[in-house]
Amino acid sequence: MQSLDTQSVLILFIAGVVVLQAVGIAVFFTITARSCRLHKMSVNRISTNTSQKLLQMERILDGVVEFEKKLPALASALSNQLTFVADRADRVDHELQKGIGAIREGLAVGDRKFEEGLVNFERQTALVQRVVRHPALQVTAVVRAGLAFVSRLLDRHDDGSGRQPAGPAGDDEIFI
Repeated sequence: MQSLDTQSVLILFIAGVVVLQAVGIAVFFTITARSCRLHKMSVNRISTNTSQKLLQMERILDGVVEFEKKLPALASALSNQLTFVADRADRVDHELQKGIGAIREGLAVGDRKFEEGLVNFERQTALVQRVVRHPALQVTAVVRAGLAFVSRLLDRHDDGSGRQPAGPAGDDEIFI
């Protein structure tokens, strides 16, 4: 009998182990099934997001392809515009150079005229000083000197010969 009891205990023990194993397997499968459902939901969400992203990428790629088709025309138009701007800049630069040259030439002419006026003024001043220093000179000589100075300043008929307009020739005409 004792062996029966030992056998019964062993059978009960093995039955208990099998039941525990069955419960463990059931818990494992339940957890695994839940985990699989969660992963499936996650995969579905990722799949949906990926599909949306792929559609967006497809639209972007279509736009890039369309832009790529238009790119040669845009490059040509841009090149034409840049050529036009460069030509205009060259023309403006050329015109500015001409204008600056004309201004320089005008300033040089003005400078020469001013120098000539100063020289004439100095001559007339020297002439007046000589007349004023020598009491024997006539008053008309002073008037002539002033008139000659004024006529030289106002003389607009410069023919470029460099000749001075008629006036007192020297000290011989000033004296009485």
